[in-house]
Amino acid sequence: MGDGLSRALTDLLWLRYQADWAALPCDVVVPIPHHWTRRFSLQPSASETIAERLAWHLKLPVDRRLLRKVRWTPSQAGSPPSARRQQQKNAFVAAEEIRGWQVLLVDDVLTTGSTADEAAKALLARGAASVTVVVIARGLGEHA
Repeated sequence: MGDGLSRALTDLLWLRYQADWAALPCDVVVPIPHHWTRRFSLQPSASETIAERLAWHLKLPVDRRLLRKVRWTPSQAGSPPSARRQQQKNAFVAAEEIRGWQVLLVDDVLTTGSTADEAAKALLARGAASVTVVVIARGLGEHA
């Protein structure tokens, strides 16, 4: 998903769900990170773009360093649900103690929920009081 499309979709969804999203109890917006090797790609991270735009609307800080992907994983696209769960196992670590924080975790697409689940577990393990997941799209299909 391109940077412009990510921003436009976030703005459209903000118009539709702004009352719901503004009522979410959260202290910080955190994008689902990619492994550091993905930084060599010229394409921006959709989850970061969406998180930044949503944080701007909510007037909240966005923290790109709070959650790290410490293990490379293959692309989730085309993988069956059982493989997706295994691929993401222990792939994320929260970088600091966040006791009591309410985190808004942002990703572009949620299919099986494996990525969001593992990322949320990492945040909760470091003391987050709650983790709410927001996505732009929900992938459905024969492998969902």
